[in-house]
Amino acid sequence: ENAVTIISDFTCGNCCKVSEVYEKYISIIREDPSSFNIKDMQQELRKLSSINAPDAVFESNLITKLMYTDSSTAQKRRIRHFLTTLEDHKNWFANGSNGNPSPNKMIKWDLTQVTIEHIYPQKPKSNEIDLELEPYKHEIANLSFWAPTDNSRAGNDSFVDKLPRYRTSTVHMNQELAGLSVWDVREFGNRKSKIVKQAKKLFSV
Repeated sequence: ENAVTIISDFTCGNCCKVSEVYEKYISIIREDPSSFNIKDMQQELRKLSSINAPDAVFESNLITKLMYTDSSTAQKRRIRHFLTTLEDHKNWFANGSNGNPSPNKMIKWDLTQVTIEHIYPQKPKSNEIDLELEPYKHEIANLSFWAPTDNSRAGNDSFVDKLPRYRTSTVHMNQELAGLSVWDVREFGNRKSKIVKQAKKLFSV
């Protein structure tokens, strides 16, 4: 259901239409499991996606609908779910994203314990403000997360000061950040492109 919610959020507000398809096939499974054919469901979802969520719409909504806001608990949970879902598929991405998505089933994230991390700080120190990154600091490409076992007490430290914590993090995407020497608008753009590409692969039907 969480995956359906995410796809609905990124398809130009067509949550009702996606839910209708989902509920239709859930009813079939409950009433007559032998008649369920997942290809029929995929075909309906593909048709809905092609009409209401071409790549340009999906990419735009991915950015706008995953914008961090400190006042929304629901939005924070949505961001946590998205980021941990990417993390769960890190090996599938690394192996070329071929075939059906294959998540790591050995880890189950408690989203109430996962902490959202602003790579460029949410509230940087006055002498560390980056005017190029400021407009983008709440976008998904500037966000990562800390696992419950990580030392996440980085607060509003600079990227360079947080590198040791990234290196020792159990989260793969943090370890990737540890391989960078700087976090600037160029690296932000690179990560944004990567996240969009991964999301399009992962949330395709």
